[in-house]
Amino acid sequence: MIPDAVEAEAMRAVMQPVQMKMAMAALDLDLDGLASKAGIARSDLAPLLAGGTANSEYEHKLQALFELGGIEFIGDDGVRLADTTIGDDAIAVESMSSYNDR
Repeated sequence: MIPDAVEAEAMRAVMQPVQMKMAMAALDLDLDGLASKAGIARSDLAPLLAGGTANSEYEHKLQALFELGGIEFIGDDGVRLADTTIGDDAIAVESMSSYNDR
């Protein structure tokens, strides 16, 4: 039996530290910048990047931030920049907040 899209997404492996590091590099973010944009304490991010236990809330926030920045996750260990052709109503990652969250 083939899982539906929701089940397939739920079964997707968690982001690997190498994927987070590659996404940070692609978006030119250091640890402080990522912490600031994600609203997660730097001290909570460092263990995740070192392969520590992931807090699922943090992981979802980080993945959403990366995807909004144009990152696509490939398999269990890759990332790439997505097609950046976007509409006029797009919001730059650095301008995002809970106020303009869609």
